[in-house]
Amino acid sequence: QGTALLLAPFAIRELVVSGIPPLSIAQWGTFLLAAASYSVLCVAFAMSIQFTTVSNATILTNSQSILLVAGKMLVGHQVVFLEGLGVFVAFTGAILAGKEAADAEDTDESALLSLWGDALGIISSIGGIGYIVLGKSLRSTMPVLLFMVLNMAVASILILLFMLANGKDISLDRHVNHGVWGWMNLQPDRLPLELATVFVCNVLGTMGYVRAFKYFSSLIIAVAALMEPVVAAFTAVAMGVGVLPGLEGWIGNVLVILGTLAVLYPTIERSNAAVGH
Repeated sequence: QGTALLLAPFAIRELVVSGIPPLSIAQWGTFLLAAASYSVLCVAFAMSIQFTTVSNATILTNSQSILLVAGKMLVGHQVVFLEGLGVFVAFTGAILAGKEAADAEDTDESALLSLWGDALGIISSIGGIGYIVLGKSLRSTMPVLLFMVLNMAVASILILLFMLANGKDISLDRHVNHGVWGWMNLQPDRLPLELATVFVCNVLGTMGYVRAFKYFSSLIIAVAALMEPVVAAFTAVAMGVGVLPGLEGWIGNVLVILGTLAVLYPTIERSNAAVGH
């Protein structure tokens, strides 16, 4: 909600200047599927951390690159060796880094519930793949600000409907626990947290991914997501709420960076070859 409200004036201005994008009915349907996939990504991840460690949930949610490579191979599409190797190396690094963090986490959940949490993490990853692939197909025809506002608005409505279908208490007011506008309360874990999420996570993070849809392949974007835990670890240290990783964490972080560069390299080579010709 906060992101949609913040960016709405800019999106409206873009509509006034450039007009409504010429999307076909099929493309609008693709957009709705992309927004639904984003909803699955968010809801499944939020649910998974109730049953498994945050590290496991993060690793499984960011496993889109592995699933994308597996999917391409299953349907007979060519996978460049360096891309496949880079995905494997980066994902291995993410597991190593996440394993160290998971060892430091306490969880009292049973094995069955933990398995359910892991399954939700994988479902979240599948939603992420749908969002990346479908969103990328629209970026050449839909401006980034309009995509962000509509995506966040539709996803908010879908998540609200999901909560209602699950019998959650919801009110159309600013109640701190179940109000639709409860995030507007001034207490530290409401409006300040919402503003941090809007500006850091969505404007800088999510909108950066949406901009990248236009210029990079889905696989590169999915692998780049594996950098999130690396950046988060060092951000936590810089803010004084985390500690530097141990040996396993350092090795994992380095592998993530090397794997990401390996996936990027074939694209850079193709771009250089195109410029040379």
